[in-house]
Amino acid sequence: MPPLSKTVSAATQAHLAGRFLSPSPTRLTKALTANIIYHGSSFLVLAKDSESSIQAQIGSTQRQNWEKMINEAKKTLSLKTDPTPLSRLDKSVTGAILLSTSKQKTRHLSRDPESSTDLVKNYLAIVIGKPEFKDLAQDPRTGVKRVVDESTLEEEDTSKKKKKKVEVDESKIEWEVTSTISSDGSISDLSRSGKESRTVVRLLHSTPTFSLLHFRLLTGRKHQLRVQATAVLGTPILGDFKYSPHSARRSKDRNFQQVQYGFQSYYNLPQNRIFLHCYNVAFPIWEKSFVDVQPKGQSLKAEEGVEAAEAKLSTLGREEPKEVEQAATAEDVGEGMISREERDVEDMETEELQQEEVGSERATFTAETLGEEQGSKKKVVTRKRVEVFLDVPKEFRDLCEKLKLELPRIDTGWRTVE
Repeated sequence: MPPLSKTVSAATQAHLAGRFLSPSPTRLTKALTANIIYHGSSFLVLAKDSESSIQAQIGSTQRQNWEKMINEAKKTLSLKTDPTPLSRLDKSVTGAILLSTSKQKTRHLSRDPESSTDLVKNYLAIVIGKPEFKDLAQDPRTGVKRVVDESTLEEEDTSKKKKKKVEVDESKIEWEVTSTISSDGSISDLSRSGKESRTVVRLLHSTPTFSLLHFRLLTGRKHQLRVQATAVLGTPILGDFKYSPHSARRSKDRNFQQVQYGFQSYYNLPQNRIFLHCYNVAFPIWEKSFVDVQPKGQSLKAEEGVEAAEAKLSTLGREEPKEVEQAATAEDVGEGMISREERDVEDMETEELQQEEVGSERATFTAETLGEEQGSKKKVVTRKRVEVFLDVPKEFRDLCEKLKLELPRIDTGWRTVE
């Protein structure tokens, strides 16, 4: 891309160059505290570190750290009950975790939160090796296929029927991985028992030894990313000792564990730390508001109603004198006691009385109608989406620098999207 002006900040240049995984910092609302990234009427997003876990045994250090973080959030936000987790992260995995503060408003997510299409989760992972997506896609047993995106396809010259050589940014190409994961955390054939797991993967950057992968969950099975990265892509996540690329099941392969221990010792990595980070969570919210009825449309309706009432009353006013005249004529003919002049005087008095009634009805109708329309409000429920972003931990960023992996910039915060 052409060089940018020197007046543009470094953050803006990085954003324009596509090295951002989050929106521009100016479009994000800052986190409330270091641990509370977002808080709304029904949802709460916390920043989980590798030293805390709700899945750890009661009384363990990780469980105590989790309970401490929850208690601090309850105190800060004045919550009466413990929030309910709607997403899960493994013990040694870091990132944004979604919790519910209102059970009634989150039933549709709590039924199957990980598989709900309304819940979006994006991850970053440092893996050992480089996945060969093209080779994997040629083998139907792997369940790997390329996601069709016109922006990443080669252009075709229709006149000469030749394909142009277009340089495609490999980091923009998405690959979907579909497999079946059993309850014991292993990959099985589609014909066997198990649940289908689907993930969209992108290769952000790689070196001869390591790669930085981007994952987007389409389903949420136990250890889904860890199993697929190892057993399908052949690139185990750095720090994950449970799964080996040589076996679909949990591995106790000493050779593989020595490789993990070797990297851990050489790069002075913390123990019990899997370099998998959930940097983005998105979920729906519903906002209620009351809006006034549009004055123009309502005033027109009121005027139309008044005109209809006037027409009806005027019609009644015109019809009633005929009945009076016919009655007077009958009396005149039958009894011969009312003169024409006396009859005309009575007709004039009757017409004046009817005009007064019409005016009274018109005033009453106008006041009631306009008062009802002007005072009415309409309840509107708007569905929006909240996007929460959480930067990677310092140890994750420092390791990327050691391994010479280009890590895109992520700013911590949140925003609401229509």
